[in-house]
Amino acid sequence: ASQEAKESAMATTSESSSLPCEDAISEQLDDGRNVVIPSEPSSRLDIRKKCEEAIHQRDNKGTIVIPAAAFEKPARPNKKQVLVSPSYAMHGNQLHLEHGGSTTYKLPSFIATGQYQLRARIVNLHRHQVPLEIELFLQDYSRLADPVLLVIPYTGGEWEWTCPVTVGIMPEVFMKISREEDCHGLTIKDFTLTPVQVE
Repeated sequence: ASQEAKESAMATTSESSSLPCEDAISEQLDDGRNVVIPSEPSSRLDIRKKCEEAIHQRDNKGTIVIPAAAFEKPARPNKKQVLVSPSYAMHGNQLHLEHGGSTTYKLPSFIATGQYQLRARIVNLHRHQVPLEIELFLQDYSRLADPVLLVIPYTGGEWEWTCPVTVGIMPEVFMKISREEDCHGLTIKDFTLTPVQVE
């Protein structure tokens, strides 16, 4: 690859991972994603892990991965509504919502404006679960559109993806995930935003 292509890949991944990229190289993971890895071998694994736990672009199709534990609000987890724990079935952390717990994510500046299919990877042990309400808003809290509902299937304790919903996205908007009260516990690994292909 040309030096220009390498610099472009490094710029993209450094924005997506929000990590310092001094003395770093761009490396492609087994699934095709590019991440920024420091040249020092001793720290490569740690930075790879941090890249995967931050909001990042998964592939060259523009799919965005939002780790559920990478929320901006609340400022920290709590024991009653918003809990974060290691994900033993998969790498990284997972989010567990109880009662009226909600989280807010700031989408990165590199995301392209357009229509996306949003879905979540979840574990749900309850046959009658309250949907997730997805609200997108600007920094001044004005809404981009009316909230949409993400229906939560019963998964029997296994990780499964929800059916997608279409949302309009633009750079640096906020995405709030919430539910109505009288809901049951719900575990979320991550969300994905896949660009809608225009025919």
